[in-house]
Amino acid sequence: MKRLLFLSILLLALVFVGCASTVVTYELIALTNNPVGSKVGETSLLPVVKFGATPPEPTADTGGIYQAAKNGNITKVAVVEKRTTTNYSLFGGSTKVDIVVSGE
Repeated sequence: MKRLLFLSILLLALVFVGCASTVVTYELIALTNNPVGSKVGETSLLPVVKFGATPPEPTADTGGIYQAAKNGNITKVAVVEKRTTTNYSLFGGSTKVDIVVSGE
């Protein structure tokens, strides 16, 4: 009986872990003629969005490109990317959007 209970709990735990996954996508927003350089700045667009809702777009109020460049001490922007991280689980999920800026 104890063995059956243990196996049932183990199987249930494997089902919960197997249903969780994370998907990261990158989208190129801007590309300039400036050299890429070694500096990278990031900012997160808030709030983290619950599963099923539309993620926020970068604006001046939510951080965006200017804030990411400021965080990385970048004066000449070369590349701007939007990184979207979506976590899926059995009980729903969430989406986080980051802006990544590279330059000098």
